[in-house]
Amino acid sequence: MGIAWEIRARVHCECAVWNGRTLGRAISFPSFLETLAEGRLRCKRCGSEYTYERAAWEVTASLVPRPLPELPAFAQELARAVGGQVAFQLGVQPSAAIRVGDHCRLLITRYGAALRIQLPHMHPFTVWNREDWLALEPVIKEGLAEQAPVLSICDVVLSLARPSIDWIVSFDGAAAMLLRGRSQVDLSQNPASVTVTIRDGGTTHIREVATLAQLDGLPAWIDEKAGGQAAAREAAAAAFHRERAEQRAAMRVPELAEVMAVLRAGESIQVGGGRSFSTYAMKDGRLIVIQSDDGHTEEHAISEDRLGAAIADAPNVFDAAVQRRSVG
Repeated sequence: MGIAWEIRARVHCECAVWNGRTLGRAISFPSFLETLAEGRLRCKRCGSEYTYERAAWEVTASLVPRPLPELPAFAQELARAVGGQVAFQLGVQPSAAIRVGDHCRLLITRYGAALRIQLPHMHPFTVWNREDWLALEPVIKEGLAEQAPVLSICDVVLSLARPSIDWIVSFDGAAAMLLRGRSQVDLSQNPASVTVTIRDGGTTHIREVATLAQLDGLPAWIDEKAGGQAAAREAAAAAFHRERAEQRAAMRVPELAEVMAVLRAGESIQVGGGRSFSTYAMKDGRLIVIQSDDGHTEEHAISEDRLGAAIADAPNVFDAAVQRRSVG
C-alpha cells in the first residue's frame, strides 16, 4: 500500500504544491523537479530551489530563496516588467524611479538588505528575495492598471536639474526631503498633486503642483526660495554665535586657584547634565574627573592644565561654584 506525501512552499509556480506516491523509502519526484545533489531540488520551470530531507515515509522540503540583484539591475528588470524605463537613480540613499508613460509611477528604495517598491497612495511593499518579487509582480501590475497616473514626488525630483548631484534626496513613504547646503525642501504626496514646502526663517513657502506642465517653473521657484532660506539660516547661525560670544565675554572666568580651593574643600563641580556629564573633584589628594555617559562612569586623574581648559570652556559653571562657596 502506498503512502501519500507532498511538498508545499510559497512560490509562484505549481511546484509550490504537488503530490506524489512512494513505496517504502523509494521516492519518485515529479518530472519538472530535477535533483541537483542529494538533498537539493530545482524546478525546471521557474528555477526555484528546495532542500529536502527523507524520512521513513515522507519528504520534508524547504524553499531556498534566491537573492535579488543589486538595485540598478533590479530597477532595469522592474522597468521591463511593467513596460517602463528607469527615470533616475540616486546613490546617497540608493533609490530609483520607474517612469511608465509620462509619469514616474514606481519608486524603489534600498531598505537594509531588502528593497521597497511603492506606487503613489499605496503602502510600500518590502521585497527580500526573488520569490517575494515573483509573488508581488502581478500585484504591482494590477496597481498600475487600476490607479490613474498622478503627479508624484519622483516627477518633482526628476524636474530638478541634476538631482543626484545638486541635491541629497531621501524618501520616506509618501514624502521626500531634499538637502543642498543649508537649504531644505520637503515634498508631500497628495491624492492628485505634490506639495512643495520651503521654510525660510519664520516664513513658510508652499507651492502645490498637479500637472507636468506646472513643473516648468518649479526649479526656479525652489532656487529662489531655497536661496532665501539658506541666507536666513546663515544669518540666524551668525546671530547665535554673536550672542554666545557676547555672553561668554560678559562671563567672569574664575582663577584656577579659586576653583582648586573649592575642590580641596571637598566639593565637586559637575559640567553638563542629562545622561552625559563630567564631574571634577579631589580624591586622595589627586585632581580627578569622573566621566558619566548613559549610566557608565570612568574615573581619570587629570592635571591642573586640563582643569584650566575645562574652566575656559564653561566659566559660568565653575564661577557659580566659586560664588556659592564665597557666599557660604
